[in-house]
Amino acid sequence: YWVDNQGFPQHLRKPGHTTYLQTWHGSAYKRMGFDETRVRLQNAPQRERLRQAVDRFDHFLVRSEHDVTTLARAYRLPEEKLLRTGYPRNDALIAERTRAETEGRLPRPPLAGALGLDDHKKTVLYAPTFRGGPGKQRKSRLLLDVREFAERFGDTHTLLVRAHYLESARLPVCPPGTVVDVSRHHDVSELLTLTDVLVTDYSSIMFDFALLD
Repeated sequence: YWVDNQGFPQHLRKPGHTTYLQTWHGSAYKRMGFDETRVRLQNAPQRERLRQAVDRFDHFLVRSEHDVTTLARAYRLPEEKLLRTGYPRNDALIAERTRAETEGRLPRPPLAGALGLDDHKKTVLYAPTFRGGPGKQRKSRLLLDVREFAERFGDTHTLLVRAHYLESARLPVCPPGTVVDVSRHHDVSELLTLTDVLVTDYSSIMFDFALLD
């Protein structure tokens, strides 16, 4: 089996005996797939490479009919490849919401201690989306003034900063316990379970976070 939520490199050939399960990772809050402007401007061989990469999917997970009319349509996926099961990564969010409703906010998941989060301070997650094109990882300029946040709210809030995995961000030096760079943490769902306030832009992480409400 191949299982991932983004897409393996286009040049990677899938063996004939392999089943490729594409679990994906968000909502189409912007143009995706063949609807992207950069893809529409590509030549025929470039678009064909994308088509061949997508054709490797044996199953594509969707959460709602919105995914069917946006994501599935944007990637030209036929109905028989769609599995209406929801995203496995969101199961942790539903489980945490249920736990918090029955047991309360505390104790928090073990990750809170590993990150040095204070139980008596609110946790704010800043998670902007990817703003570049394909290619190497690039550094991005944070639109949120991290240092000012630390100065104004650091006594009562801790800011977690998670750059998109295709980008990186350099944070200024701030007082201990006010700002934590979590960009290298592999599972954003685990970060969301610690989060009281989410700050984002047009990232579909907002829809994942809503599952905790």
